[in-house]
Amino acid sequence: MNHDALFKMLLKTPVVLKGFFEAFLPQVGKFVDFNALEFVDKERFTSGGRKRTGDILVKTRLRSQDAAFLIHLEHQAQPATAVCPSNPSPQSTLGITVVIPYGPK
Repeated sequence: MNHDALFKMLLKTPVVLKGFFEAFLPQVGKFVDFNALEFVDKERFTSGGRKRTGDILVKTRLRSQDAAFLIHLEHQAQPATAVCPSNPSPQSTLGITVVIPYGPK
């Protein structure tokens, strides 16, 4: 299992996702309803027939409103010497997009 798949598998575990929000996004996590998580399947296939899993899309409630989080993982296991040659350390990039529908239903 590669790093990307491992991180996605872990973040699809509700208790791990909650811990992630509490540790890294506490200002957002305190408003997320972790009892209303719905992980949306984002599986697709390449032209060669290989299965690929995209970003993590989570439907939930935020401040009592329907919301969705799109979690994009870019885990880099190689040293990032091009970014900082004096400190070649593994880098991880994590992007989170929050979508909150509004307006009349």
